Amino acid sequence: MYAALTGLVLPDLAPSRERRRLDVLLTYKNGEQQILEVDEKQHFTEARALTLEHYPADVKLGFDTSQWLARSRALAGREPGGGFGRPKPPLFPGDGGRHRQRAFRDALADLLPPLHGWLPTIRISDAEVAAITSASDAISSLRAVLHERGAPAPYLVLG
Repeated sequence: MYAALTGLVLPDLAPSRERRRLDVLLTYKNGEQQILEVDEKQHFTEARALTLEHYPADVKLGFDTSQWLARSRALAGREPGGGFGRPKPPLFPGDGGRHRQRAFRDALADLLPPLHGWLPTIRISDAEVAAITSASDAISSLRAVLHERGAPAPYLVLG
């Protein structure tokens, strides 16, 4: 996936600055953990489409990859410029480096958690956030989306 994004070989060790924070780490009463990510428009890019196309068919995820892929393809070529696409050497050099870096990091946040015994990563798009927050009962709306995406209902406490 990294080679497809960059044409380079991923080094065995990445620079320490090549890390990211998760949006939310959900920890349930039974001890299970799950990542919740909120994806704004800059997460839907040509680079993200490429990473999604490389996902194993049997990977368990807390979002519909076909929706993420369709939006990423629809917005391909219209990625935000400026700081959103600046080079991020050494792993993501050149124009669009930040887009490739973000796509790769998103893929890692999706693919690695199940390998470590965590529940599948849940993603909510910016458009879904707008619908959730404008609902008459935003907490119930969020709870429904989280449950639909794989959050264990008996342990889902909000509010």
